[in-house]
Amino acid sequence: MASTSPGSLHDAHVHTVTGELPASMLGRCLSHVHLLGGPTERPLGIDDNDDLHLHDEMMIEHEMRKLTSAGITTLVEMSCRDFNRSMSGLRRLSESSKIAIIASTGFRNGATARAAGYNPISDDLVSLLVGDVVTGDDGVLAGIIKCGSGKGDMTVDDVRVIEAAAVAQARTGAPISTHTAHGQHAVRQLNILRDAGADLSHVAIGHLDLERDIDVHLEILEQGAYVIYDQIGKVKYLNVDDYGALLERVFEAGFADHVLLSSDFGRQSYLAVYGGTPGLAYVASTFINELEERGLDMSRLEMSLTDNPMRFLTCQSVNCPDESATGALHG
Repeated sequence: MASTSPGSLHDAHVHTVTGELPASMLGRCLSHVHLLGGPTERPLGIDDNDDLHLHDEMMIEHEMRKLTSAGITTLVEMSCRDFNRSMSGLRRLSESSKIAIIASTGFRNGATARAAGYNPISDDLVSLLVGDVVTGDDGVLAGIIKCGSGKGDMTVDDVRVIEAAAVAQARTGAPISTHTAHGQHAVRQLNILRDAGADLSHVAIGHLDLERDIDVHLEILEQGAYVIYDQIGKVKYLNVDDYGALLERVFEAGFADHVLLSSDFGRQSYLAVYGGTPGLAYVASTFINELEERGLDMSRLEMSLTDNPMRFLTCQSVNCPDESATGALHG
């Protein structure tokens, strides 16, 4: 598939839960969030597991109002097939909030796929993913494909999940966003995707801010993929100064145009509406201003919320489904 060049972006589009949207109208975008869903498996204690479930649409709608105040107009919702997603719920949230939402299909990794009842070895995962992008679930199309690997050694199931995402991308033109366990196996994920036919210019490696080896970040970027720094606001991992140093290195290396910023808040305790902190609006309302105060270029920081998601998220297919019956927001 050919990559989208800057000159062709006026014709490019993304698939949101309410229909097709010109890429140029995405505005400020958070590239990895969770609004509705929770893990199928229960690997943690009961109390902790309850914190991981987001199912109250009214509460989430209130949280999204804070996003509007922060200028966010698009969200990439990464609660996929093994995360108890609600495609119809996302459509309702998008319609009520007037924020465009791009929904995901796919699996976090092989183990979570199995926990949700899928067999990566024998099931036709490609058909499932293609169906979600082309036909949809409950009449709602997915606009991005998720895949990834778990903690420890990469498994055969992980590889199958990643390969299926690459093949589905080749058939649909949808972008791919990966899950890494604390940044592990990032380069291997990218190599598997490339070897299976993925267009790396529409691939983003997630959670890479938890990988402390900057050479790994640069290797990903040098291959033309995007990096998502999406643990922002989780102070148990990195603080603002840590991010300032990381982004400064990446910007100085010439990759400001391939960085995406977001907050992967899949817990109630991170959301302001539940009394948590810092809230989903933190990146856009506070974080980038704190980085500017530390000397980072605001224009480059804004690129991570605007121009970069616009290029990454564009659909590359010339055979998109007919969405004339739906009406995308911002139109």
